Amino acid sequence: MSGSVWCLGRAHLDLPAATVAEFAPGGAVVDVVDPTTCRLTMGAWSWIGLAGLYLTFGARLSHVEPAALREAFVEARGLTP
Repeated sequence: MSGSVWCLGRAHLDLPAATVAEFAPGGAVVDVVDPTTCRLTMGAWSWIGLAGLYLTFGARLSHVEPAALREAFVEARGLTP
């Protein structure tokens, strides 16, 4: 994939913003939704790679955008034994 192509996604995580901000990769943006939920916006070179970054938080996700990121989670689930 070309370096000029960047997959940018966002999702709500059931974790406090301060916790996510501590471990989010450089360039990520963390917004407070409420005291126990945040919105995390970040990018990666591939959709499945981006899905993997979200999974490192081990938290329930919602409001996942765009559709390509949601599809990457489905694809990743198919890679498990």
